Parts: sequence; C-alpha cells; structure tokens
Amino acid sequence: MEFRQQTAVMSDGSQLYYEVYGAGFPVVLLHGNGGNGNFFSKQIPFLSRYFQLVIIDSRGHGRSANYADSLSFSLMARDIFEILEQEKIAQADFIGFSDGANLAMVFAVNYPQKVHRLVLNAGNLNFAGLRKISQWTSYLIVAASHILALFGSRLKRLKTASDLLLKDTGLRPADLQTIQAPTLIIVGAHDVIKKSHSRNLAHWIPNSRFIEVPKVGHQLARQAPAAFNQLILAFLQDRRSSWKK
Repeated sequence: MEFRQQTAVMSDGSQLYYEVYGAGFPVVLLHGNGGNGNFFSKQIPFLSRYFQLVIIDSRGHGRSANYADSLSFSLMARDIFEILEQEKIAQADFIGFSDGANLAMVFAVNYPQKVHRLVLNAGNLNFAGLRKISQWTSYLIVAASHILALFGSRLKRLKTASDLLLKDTGLRPADLQTIQAPTLIIVGAHDVIKKSHSRNLAHWIPNSRFIEVPKVGHQLARQAPAAFNQLILAFLQDRRSSWKK
C-alpha cells in the first residue's frame, strides 16, 4: 500500500498535516471535533485497496497547527481546498464524521466543483440538530476547555477546537439544496444527532439517501467498521442494491 506523510502551508502560515494512502480515485476523510485522522484507522486498510485516501488533521487538531484566533467551518473548508490544490486533485469523494460531516457540507456548498460524492456520518446543520442531552454535554465540554485554557498555551488549542461544538455551520436548508453530488447520510440508531434532523438533511440535499445502522451510536465507523466500510464502498462504487435502503 502506498503511503506518504505531507504538510501543507495555508495562506495564514498554519501548517496542516495529512496522510495519503493507496491509489485510485481520491477520497478525503474528515474527522470529528477534538479528533484527528487516526479516527479512521479501521477504514484505511480496507478503503485504500480501492481508492487514494487523503486523511487530513483539521486545523488546530492532531498534528495540524492553527494561527487563526478562532475556527470556523468556512476557514477549514478553505484549508481543504488548498490541500487539494497542492495535491493537484480536481475532484474527490468526501467522507465526514460529526464535525467532519459538517465541514464536508460547507465544503460542498462553497466548492461544488471539487465534490464527486459525499458521505455524511452524523452531521448536523446547526446546534439544534443535537439531542438535548448532547447539547448539555457540549456546553460542559466547552466550559471545561475554557477553564483548562487558563493553565497553558497548549490547552488553549483544546478550547479553540471545542468552541466549534456550539457553532452552527452557517448553512441554511436552501444552501443544501444546491448540492448536486450524490450524498449518503448515515447514522447509528443511537446517535447523538436527532433522527429527525438526519432525515431532514436527506430531504434538503436533492440527490441523497438516508441509512440508519441498528444497535450503534455516534461513532459508527469505530463501533461497526465492517458494516460501515461495506456501505461506504457500495455507495462510492455506485452499487445501489447494496446501499440504497
């Protein structure tokens, strides 16, 4: 399996780390809040047999730096665009988990020419899309990160990332209706995202399908990797009988 580690310097000087695996049509994988590309460790060996995987540590996460005062999905979408330009990738498929799915939606709206297919795992258009208990958990995480940030500069990075938990994507349903890429919206039956909200995403994005995987929660890709991987592969290869439900 081909593998290389890369760094891209953004227009503000922030250095973003990413890894490239395999060969074939490019697929960009975007992790959730507070995570890094290692989240997809159970997808890499399988999907890299079929595609070239570009796995990015988002700005201010993992091995990627952030020189901006705050994070926004629009800023991070611009980062992805710059990385694709560096890699000379004209178009790619995207797999986003949680905040990574939110980022993928923003990217698809801002840079539609770059998106071939879109997989949104547990994304939410706005904070109201979370279940109530998850909203309160997010408040607690953000409050704790603000306190920890008082004890050192390294912990300020945690605060900057966690602040994103309370931010909406900035998109409206009308924006999602402009997405033309075939889209798979996939969630666990016990996800922290409201099921009605996930179904609304499938309603708002024109060429989309909704799949709910039973007996798993928010981290579907980690909890049921075999099922997740097969559904993703079928969708990206357009084997409709395997993923259309």
